[in-house]
Amino acid sequence: MNIHQPTLLNRAAKAAAPFLSRLVMRPPLTGGLRLLDLYLAILQGKGCGGGWDMASETGAAMRFLPEGDATVFDVGANRGHWSQQLRERRPGQRTKIFQFEPSATCLEVLRAQQDADTTVIAGAVGDSVGSVSFFIPDPIADPGSTISSIYRQRDTSAPQVDYHEERVPMTTIDETIRQHAVERVDFMKMDVEGNELGVLKGARQALEIGTIRALAFEFGSTQINARTFFHDYWDFLRPLGFQIARICPGNGLFPVTEYYEDLEYFRGATNYVAHLPAGLR
Repeated sequence: MNIHQPTLLNRAAKAAAPFLSRLVMRPPLTGGLRLLDLYLAILQGKGCGGGWDMASETGAAMRFLPEGDATVFDVGANRGHWSQQLRERRPGQRTKIFQFEPSATCLEVLRAQQDADTTVIAGAVGDSVGSVSFFIPDPIADPGSTISSIYRQRDTSAPQVDYHEERVPMTTIDETIRQHAVERVDFMKMDVEGNELGVLKGARQALEIGTIRALAFEFGSTQINARTFFHDYWDFLRPLGFQIARICPGNGLFPVTEYYEDLEYFRGATNYVAHLPAGLR
């Protein structure tokens, strides 16, 4: 329904709005209304990413992986939980995984569990090859945290966290594909705390010629630090022929067939997949 269309329901809703607003926009009802708004968003897949439902994230990836051998890029691998869950979903099938991670703490874990089908690449991923500033949580002020980024985190998901800055190497997806002679990437997962658009820009050649068949990216509060919008992702991926869908709880995919401003949802993290039309099975 077009909310601007002067239907009977529309007129009735407008007439009731002043009364309902005075009723609910006062404590303690405002708190409950906010929780309801949050829950309704989660049902739509909004703001429920960031590892909250990793089973749905890996389940969505499974839709794009072929039977038998598959090649996967895990960009922002952290401690490797996503990669591990994905492998567990493919028993008896070979999954060759490239794990990209700049955090020294996480790299130690990744290398300890590395096998013959895993390539660990130490460094950040972005739109150019070189080095970049990297902001890491202070291990004393925030023990155990590995949520690092090339952007200093200022969103409410990281309140009062002290970060220290260091230089780390940075590569691109196109350069990695060239160096390792990768012929096809069946799925690329990105979780880089706001730099997802930079990763895509550094993978433009692979995306243009179809080397990367499908990918996942987060969009949410970290994009505020990066000053990027969903419109930027839409404008980048759609002209390359990629279809976009939002990952919902329970592994559902909600197709995003047109851009609208409600997609600029910055609360938490929302997971999306983008795929070439022939990629979904």
